[in-house]
Amino acid sequence: ARPPADPAAPTQPAATLPSATDLGVDEDEEEDSEEEKEDEEEGALKLWRELGGGALEPVLASGAIALLDAQWIISYAEAGGVL
Repeated sequence: ARPPADPAAPTQPAATLPSATDLGVDEDEEEDSEEEKEDEEEGALKLWRELGGGALEPVLASGAIALLDAQWIISYAEAGGVL
């Protein structure tokens, strides 16, 4: 699995940015098979449960709470928002 792309706009001209191959991306690399994706999802679920996520599942499913992005909270507070 690859890390998510940085959503920030590049701060360098395109000519100075590294190419995909410079970053180690194999141009001939094929997408993960369905079996590999399922294995990855099963691994993530196992880790979620090992770390105690299973205890949160009923509350999350009920809609009683929402998970927020910490950066959003910080930005909102810095902008004068009341938490």
